[in-house]
Amino acid sequence: MGTDHPALLGICFTRIMLARKPFLEPFMSRKAENPSSTPLSRLRDAVGVTTTEVSKVIGLNTGNISRLENGHNRPSPETAEKLVQYFGGALTELHLIYPERYPNWIPNPKDVAKLVAARSSVHKPDSTS
Repeated sequence: MGTDHPALLGICFTRIMLARKPFLEPFMSRKAENPSSTPLSRLRDAVGVTTTEVSKVIGLNTGNISRLENGHNRPSPETAEKLVQYFGGALTELHLIYPERYPNWIPNPKDVAKLVAARSSVHKPDSTS
């Protein structure tokens, strides 16, 4: 029996995925289990920003952000670009325009950590003043 036996590969793949699960769990939002959630909502939840914070920076109202997150509306190319810039490239325009193509997308833990660190440094009071 060679190493490319389908049953053996399936067992190895299952073991790899189970080994990764504890590492990924802290970065999976409560919505990640919801099949209707989108990459935008998962990333926003993982970073810990509100729709209000996103809407102020992007220039949309919170209702529009909510409709984008729920998959009811698709962003314009300009809005998608603003969202990608806001989240530091942690997701792409494709994640925003075609969220149904990424039902199992999980934010990269390194990207989330960078965004959280940047957000916390912006919200810290300046100790020099």
